[in-house]
Amino acid sequence: MFGLYAFLCGKISISETSVWTNLSLNSAMIKIYKRLVRDKKFSVSHDLSSLKGTLVYSIDPSKEEAESLSVSLGLSSNLIKDALDPYEVPRLEESNGLIFAISSFPIQEKFKLTGIPFGLIVGDDFVSVISSKKMTFLEDWFENGGDFVTTQKTKLVNLIFKKMMEEYSRQLTVINKEYHRISMTPEKISSDEIKRLVWFEESLNLIAGDLEPTDAILRKILSGKMMKLFDEDKELIEDTILYTEQLIAMVKSNLMKITNLRNVYSAIMTDNLNNTMKLLAGVTVILTIPTIIASIYGMNVNLPLQDHPMAFMFVVLFILLATIVLVYLFVKNKWF
Repeated sequence: MFGLYAFLCGKISISETSVWTNLSLNSAMIKIYKRLVRDKKFSVSHDLSSLKGTLVYSIDPSKEEAESLSVSLGLSSNLIKDALDPYEVPRLEESNGLIFAISSFPIQEKFKLTGIPFGLIVGDDFVSVISSKKMTFLEDWFENGGDFVTTQKTKLVNLIFKKMMEEYSRQLTVINKEYHRISMTPEKISSDEIKRLVWFEESLNLIAGDLEPTDAILRKILSGKMMKLFDEDKELIEDTILYTEQLIAMVKSNLMKITNLRNVYSAIMTDNLNNTMKLLAGVTVILTIPTIIASIYGMNVNLPLQDHPMAFMFVVLFILLATIVLVYLFVKNKWF
């Protein structure tokens, strides 16, 4: 209110008001976490004027908030737009002395997973996370007093990636359980379950497409060319890379299992269809003989036994005999 009042009174220029607004941004969408090694708990604020030793967490910032982030972080506004772009591909680059990475985290929609890109910015004194959607797995970690220190940048970056991998692992476990439930009775799979298998396959392909570039990002960080690493940092990143590779192997294994299950289901359905067609064809052939005989004796011409008092019984017995013989031949030759 003070800034608006001063602006209306003409005591502060437009540019000064903009700077004041940027530095005093009070938005629930942008949180600044800070915790030193000696601190038992971390503090949370919304003040972008002091970012030294902090973690800046921003979710779906407005245009004004994005401009404030751009100024405060010293980051190009185009890179912030990239972090919010749902179709942006994962990558790692340097920009104006900052390390900028784009990766993805999973969000479940019904039985399908969607990968949501997020930006991870590492500066000299801060780490920042920007996304268009809530990163629930990180927020839970923050709110439950996660074991991180915001001044230890490399360790913090690794922990963020590790938490992301744990979220992928959790989603994979859900898919695994549902797959095993469906695979118990492949001959009784419903059309809805087939749809779920297709959704699972799409989700696993999406996860593989996210994890493999993330693995490349972690390996690039491990090289030490973009961030200074201590021995402990290297060990932690190596553990996260190993975790990522295990998840990638699990994804590929699950994709193969789902493909095999769908092939089994397809083979069972084809076999059932073939058996049904064989049965219908056999019944058609068996019924053809009685139909022909009945048709012949329905004609208004001279026919054998037409004047015999037992003519009807003879015709019926002949039809039954022909039918029994055909059924015997079909069963003997396993044509049914």
